[in-house]
Amino acid sequence: MSKISSYPIVTATEQDLIVISEVNGNPSDVTKNIQVKSIIDLAGTAIITGMINNFASQGSGGYDFMEWTSNVTPDTQIPLFKVPCDMQLQKVGYIWCGAAPLTITGTDNITISIGQIPDDPLMPGSGQDAVIGNYVEDHKIVTFDNTNDGTRPSGIRNFTSLQTPYNLQQGDNLAVIATEVGTIMPMDGELSLSFYFRLINSSGY
Repeated sequence: MSKISSYPIVTATEQDLIVISEVNGNPSDVTKNIQVKSIIDLAGTAIITGMINNFASQGSGGYDFMEWTSNVTPDTQIPLFKVPCDMQLQKVGYIWCGAAPLTITGTDNITISIGQIPDDPLMPGSGQDAVIGNYVEDHKIVTFDNTNDGTRPSGIRNFTSLQTPYNLQQGDNLAVIATEVGTIMPMDGELSLSFYFRLINSSGY
């Protein structure tokens, strides 16, 4: 067999194959092929966390904003995450961390969504005011309603099952908003969220 160094160097594609030894295979250490894509899926990922503090404290018709890395002032301004490279949202995890279970009765509910504040089309490189009037919803993550009454809800929303993948481009301004209907208690707890992304193109770093 020729030395590996004697083979030509080519640019890899996601469909190219690599020979591996599967440690937990049957039989043990069985030799198999994998695609380059599977390594990208394992290595090219990121998890970003955030929280909605004082969840459901704005009252009916109000909005709670998720803090990605910090709070912003005044409280009408939406905290944003500036997407540093092309990414695809895979999953969102959420868990209620309040001292007491949620109290939600009747038609009261609160819906958490993910969306964007577009850049100002008249001023390249400049964002629009980060207020609710400029927010464009892309997807709903989860709704808490009376079926969650007396519970500490938690779960994982799988975005890989979407018919059209939720792709984000370098430079997008990402926001997470909770929209309230009615009165939900308590109002001093925290909803923790985590976002699992697959990196599509890391050239933005």
